[in-house]
Amino acid sequence: MGILISLEGEEGVGKSHFGLASPEPIYFFNFDWGIELLLPKFQGKKIHIYDYPLVLSEEVSGEPEKWRPLYSTFMRDIAEVFLKDKGTVVIDTATTLWKVVHSAYLESLPHRERLMPYEYAEPNYLMESVLQRIKLSKLNGILIQKLRDVYIEDKRTKEKELDGFRLTTSLVDIALRLELIAEEGGFKQYATIRKSRYNFKLRGLRIANPTFESVIKVNELASR
Repeated sequence: MGILISLEGEEGVGKSHFGLASPEPIYFFNFDWGIELLLPKFQGKKIHIYDYPLVLSEEVSGEPEKWRPLYSTFMRDIAEVFLKDKGTVVIDTATTLWKVVHSAYLESLPHRERLMPYEYAEPNYLMESVLQRIKLSKLNGILIQKLRDVYIEDKRTKEKELDGFRLTTSLVDIALRLELIAEEGGFKQYATIRKSRYNFKLRGLRIANPTFESVIKVNELASR
């Protein structure tokens, strides 16, 4: 079994770069813009890109039967990847994948514009199944996540939270928040551990210039 990581952060902090620098071969499920700008930095790595242009072009909105075919294509693609015996699955972003999953389910309901809260049980199950399949495979997984503002009594606070599937943190092995911190001489990248199944005492620990390997090493050492 591999290791499943949730990696959240603001735009431009290096989340996709972190995913592409992970153990190869990389199976990169691309629901976001800009990946082509990073690929030249990883020449020679075994990277397989799965693009989902309907999401990228935003042509889905208002069109009938767009989300369901997109979801089916994703499930077909990732089912093939689950047969591999090594590598890393990167979903960029899992925030957008969650939108695909629940929007596809909504399309299956006739003449509906939105889901009622009690109707999210099925999309929750579908999304959880994808995450569990990654965990049960021989592959590592990185779920790249966007952030959203936190509101209290309809007032926006300075806090941010994961934008997407609400059960993500409970299902992953390690949850990280990636940030760029201003220091003397420029910015430095840090990953803050928000959850670790290896040792709960790691919560809040900052790792400078994180890589997949350095994050795993910190967590494995803490489990001894």
